[in-house]
Amino acid sequence: MHVFIPGGAGYVGSLLIPALIEAGYEVTVYDLFLQGEAIFEPIQDHPKLSLVKGDVQDLKLMEEALNGCETILHLACSLENLETTSFESFVQIAKRKIATRFIFTSSFAVYGNVKNRTEEASPYPLSSYGKYKNACEKILMEHNNTRFSCSILRLGSVFGAAPGWRPQRNPVETGPFEHSPWLHIRDLVEVYLQLLKTPSHQTNGEIYNVGYHPLSPTKILGQEEVFPFSSKKIEKLLNFSPRFSLEEVKESAEENPLTELLKRQKSRAAYRY
Repeated sequence: MHVFIPGGAGYVGSLLIPALIEAGYEVTVYDLFLQGEAIFEPIQDHPKLSLVKGDVQDLKLMEEALNGCETILHLACSLENLETTSFESFVQIAKRKIATRFIFTSSFAVYGNVKNRTEEASPYPLSSYGKYKNACEKILMEHNNTRFSCSILRLGSVFGAAPGWRPQRNPVETGPFEHSPWLHIRDLVEVYLQLLKTPSHQTNGEIYNVGYHPLSPTKILGQEEVFPFSSKKIEKLLNFSPRFSLEEVKESAEENPLTELLKRQKSRAAYRY
């Protein structure tokens, strides 16, 4: 399988791409490589890895880079330009070419202050980021069919050490910070790997929450209220359970992108992947 990954040279991609290569996938990473290509240095000469430098709004280049790719795993999101036109055009291009599967990385931010955050709940995004992700979800699902299988992962806030981690220069306001579900990056990589192994007809048109509260936010931020975030649907599909807890991250400040957030307890900023 050849996987096309827009935005694959960021935080999540820096661990995901090596794992995909090790698992035997062919991978094309399409990114601006703002952190350089050094994050892939151990594998950058691998015959199954292609690195294409480009902007997600350069649809001609994206279409060329997409040649031969059957699956799209979409990680890209430009925080400076939250417009959906180029995303919709890319979905149309992918559907027109040989791609048969599209996995979109969304966010818990689409729920806003919805208290029972299951996949069946109606999104009510409050932030510009949440509204953008929700709009992209709707666009993608309009193109879903049996030949072009689309699925969505709504992630919690991702934490843990990775080569591509850097302090976020433009934190995104996702809503009340104390309500954020959490997910370790290594658990997320495992979810992606298992999802790619799952036949596309089993995930066709489906939305999955991916995140959990390994340590109650009330114990970290002094808040009394917790908004539930259920990941039971994907746990059942993949027979998956998280290996890492937020408690483990607290023990090592060096590998903890969450450290500064936890220090600023009144902040509503959440780091994005």
